[in-house]
Amino acid sequence: PVGTSVEIYTVTDAGGNTASCSFNITVNDTEDPTISCPADITVNNDPGVCGAVVNYSLPVFDDNCALVSAEDVVEYNGHYYLLVESTLNWVNAKAAAEALGGHLVVINDAAENAFVYSLISQNTWIGLTDLAVEGVFEWINGDPLIYTNWAPGEPNNTLGDEEYTEMFISSGQWNDNWIGAKRAYVVEFTTNPVPVLTLTSGLGNGATFPVGTSTETYTVTDPAGNTASCSFNITVNDTEDPTVACPGDLTVGTDAGQCSAVVDYALPTVSDNCSPYFQYGDHYYLLVESLLNWVDAKAAAEALGGHLVVINDAAENAFVYSLISQNTWIGLTDLAVEGVFEWVNGDPLIYTNWATGEPNNNLGDEEYVEMLVVDGQWNDAWIGAKRHYMVEFSSHPYLSLTSGLGSGGVFPLGTSTETYTVTDAAGNSASCSFTVTVNDTEDPVISCPSDITVNNEMGTCGANMEYAAPSYSDNCGSVTIALTGGIGNSSFFPVGSTTEEYTATDAAGNTASCSFTVTVNDTEDPEIACPADITVSNDPGQCSAVVNYMSPSGMDNCPGAILVQTTGLGGGSSFPVGSTTETYQVTDAAGNTISCSFTVTVNDTQNPTIACPADFTVSNDAGQCSAVVLYEIPLGSDNCPGAATAQTGGLGSGSAFPIGATTNTFEVTDAAGNTASCSFTITVKDTQNPAIACPADIVTDNDVDQCSAVVNYLAPTGTDNCPGATTVQTVGLGSGSAFPVGTTTETFTVADAAGNMASCSFTVTVNDAQDPDISCSPDIVVDNATDLCGAYLEYGAPSYSDNCPGVTIALTAGIGNTSFFPVGATTEEYTATDAAGNTASCSFTVTVIDNQAPTIACPADISVDNDAGECGADVTVPLPVITSDNCLIMEEDFNAGALPAGWSNNAVGTNATATWSFGVDTEGPLINGTGSIDGTNMAFFDDDDFDTDGGEAVELISPAVDLTGYSSVLLTFDYIYWHLNTSYFKVEVWDGVAWQTILLVDNDQVHNVLVNGAFDVSAYLNSAFQIRFTYDDGGEWAWSVAVDNIALYGASVSNDQTSNAAASGFYPVGTTTVNYTVTDLAGNSTTCSL
Repeated sequence: PVGTSVEIYTVTDAGGNTASCSFNITVNDTEDPTISCPADITVNNDPGVCGAVVNYSLPVFDDNCALVSAEDVVEYNGHYYLLVESTLNWVNAKAAAEALGGHLVVINDAAENAFVYSLISQNTWIGLTDLAVEGVFEWINGDPLIYTNWAPGEPNNTLGDEEYTEMFISSGQWNDNWIGAKRAYVVEFTTNPVPVLTLTSGLGNGATFPVGTSTETYTVTDPAGNTASCSFNITVNDTEDPTVACPGDLTVGTDAGQCSAVVDYALPTVSDNCSPYFQYGDHYYLLVESLLNWVDAKAAAEALGGHLVVINDAAENAFVYSLISQNTWIGLTDLAVEGVFEWVNGDPLIYTNWATGEPNNNLGDEEYVEMLVVDGQWNDAWIGAKRHYMVEFSSHPYLSLTSGLGSGGVFPLGTSTETYTVTDAAGNSASCSFTVTVNDTEDPVISCPSDITVNNEMGTCGANMEYAAPSYSDNCGSVTIALTGGIGNSSFFPVGSTTEEYTATDAAGNTASCSFTVTVNDTEDPEIACPADITVSNDPGQCSAVVNYMSPSGMDNCPGAILVQTTGLGGGSSFPVGSTTETYQVTDAAGNTISCSFTVTVNDTQNPTIACPADFTVSNDAGQCSAVVLYEIPLGSDNCPGAATAQTGGLGSGSAFPIGATTNTFEVTDAAGNTASCSFTITVKDTQNPAIACPADIVTDNDVDQCSAVVNYLAPTGTDNCPGATTVQTVGLGSGSAFPVGTTTETFTVADAAGNMASCSFTVTVNDAQDPDISCSPDIVVDNATDLCGAYLEYGAPSYSDNCPGVTIALTAGIGNTSFFPVGATTEEYTATDAAGNTASCSFTVTVIDNQAPTIACPADISVDNDAGECGADVTVPLPVITSDNCLIMEEDFNAGALPAGWSNNAVGTNATATWSFGVDTEGPLINGTGSIDGTNMAFFDDDDFDTDGGEAVELISPAVDLTGYSSVLLTFDYIYWHLNTSYFKVEVWDGVAWQTILLVDNDQVHNVLVNGAFDVSAYLNSAFQIRFTYDDGGEWAWSVAVDNIALYGASVSNDQTSNAAASGFYPVGTTTVNYTVTDLAGNSTTCSL
């Protein structure tokens, strides 16, 4: 084999003397392994990402010296381990391990023991033996025995030749056993016995690949150091359209004096999954990482449709600094005038961020400005420097106006459509449109002549008039004018004022009016004549006299003159003591007047009298800082009418009297000037409480991400009937405060100057309406654990948060963390619930893939003679037997200690009470010496338990299993039969018609020895397959039987010779190799040949 082999020859003479020689034969493996990569892969980008997560099948590789499969080798602590589940005795297992280039496993500490125990699925050989010296156990590789893990009472050499060590599947402890036992075995290698596959370039399976083509290269290295490589390309196409959002439709009025409008609008916003542009404000920025001098960078930026970046404040400087990865050109230069720096787009230099001591023109020609990567400050540099550069665009470079006038265009009257299209670097595009409507909202202009005033024409009550027509204009032309009020040009205007109104109307219905007044004045006065003055004495007993006279008469040149008495009493009236002037006036329609007067005189000499009410006190009126007080007003008296009573102090009756005391004084004066007075006091007291009204209770939701809400309300202010009331908050937080989730009471109190008080309250309730946040781990795909139909998995717990404390998280679907997940897909769902009952959920899928192939045993090679007269023979070729698989059709270990569900336990002998037991045998002699097959519960029957001399027979029957989908099925179980006299143990299977015996053990068979039974039941497959275990003591006293670890393995079988599962058929003379392939339920295959 590959490696170094020692050839030793020995010569022995007749006298028994010997001599030896040896030499080495070294075979070097110089053949490279083979490797095959998958075909090139092309995918579209993931939504919203400038790339895609790509999963691919790893390259397939092989090597001329690969004795084992890489999937079966497990690394631990620098060594490599292989579990072989085919059962051999210890000596053959040792030889098989060494043939693979390793040795039976050597265990040096408890951790390594636990690791090896995690690999095994049945009792398994390890590399420990006392074959050389009984009782002195040694590792087969010569390592010192520094650690042991013997089971209690072991090693005990029970059978007298237990020289070999096995590890128990039940506990991981060790037991010595004999040469006849067959076990699985673990092989240990000091170096990796299989080729190793490594990713030598690329991103790796499951990575996010960028848009474009990426090359993945894998290298396989065999144990001899020979290598082979392959590569394939992964191309990610960007097929995602960009997005563009236009502003809403715009409606504007015409510009002043224009039949159009200049319209500026915000450009559409653009986003794309692969855009290299960064947005700040309404501008876009591109970092170009090519190294150019400043002049070339400026030209390159302008060729792209932008310019080197212009920075106008510290915030924009910080934004630009966040993008750069090394010193970067900006658009500032003093090329025109040394020391006078200017922006390339002409913007004024309103902000700078020079580094200390800069600009310094150090080399004498440092005309160009760069941003330093260390801190974002600026430095002047020379033309020879090459830097990255930042390009600034006023709009997104992907965006173009495909129809319309553009922002800042002159839009005509009416509706115009603006359409923008964005096209990304991959040619994907999107468009949006909006309308700009210009309405004529400007009124026309009209101008009337000035007001006109003329005198009436003599002999008429008016005048004929002609005036200039109004002038007019409009921003959009087409104006009509009409007389909307008045008489009209070239007409006769009557005495008085006439308003002429004209209205101009444009095509949009906008109107404007103007007016002017035409006034015709009547300048001719009327005529009037009064009688002479009259003097009389009062009538007897009266303070007056009745006087009669003839009223004057008036006339005017225009109709409508009116005579009125403007002062006096009129003829035939009773005239009071004193002088009364009688005046008459004539007024014509034009307002021209003329008057005349005369007097009527009556004399009086008698004084008046007066008396006041008593002082009194009242309370304020409701809601007033006063009281309306009615009192009897004192009235003076006189012999003549005309005595006048006046209040000279205080307030009148029916007035609102203020709080406190008010003195009222009255005085009477008669027509002749004689007087008299009196006084009294009115006192008003404030007895009314103030008033206050609170707002209604407030209910609101919490502020985003806060366990509270800032609540503003109009604070109540108390009112009072009198000034001076003050309002204070006596309970609560106050408007504008952050109110916690829950209910808070706000109380306000008002007190007036008189000590009267009132209060009100309301509540502020803040509800927590915000769901918690929860985030699960991504979907998980794992392979099954070795020899298990599933995998133990620990995953990252979901992360969660909430605006308020008190969030709880619970598994609401699935199996749960650190659990065993069966082969297949399991959905794990977690739900976070906050204290307010708001919930949020997330889920992910745990998929366990069965990638472990079954192990099989082919039938032995077949040699037959030809059939008579034929150059060949019809040959019956058995199916291969499945020896193990991690996923089973059915298994039962009776560990529950009771009859399993679906199984039946029947007494079929003369003793109807006899049945199988489940658990551990506790009545001696003990089965297996321990009462258990593997240290756990089992199914057993002990004849002694029923205390009779015979007649016990029992059946244990499995549930029915549908095996119609399988072509090859293996039944395995462990049993111990302790026979005596005529007893027997029989195992049968139901073939759909009858029970078929697959095992019969009686007194001629092995006695009280654990047997690992394996039976090919492929010939008995049906839809109701069952297993029946029968024990019969033969009518005599007997001992016992035990059964445990029952398993059915299922798979499909094919071969390269026939279309059936079995390869039976006609074979020609000579040797034909039959290749069997066994495929388990998950599609894992194993091959063998005979």
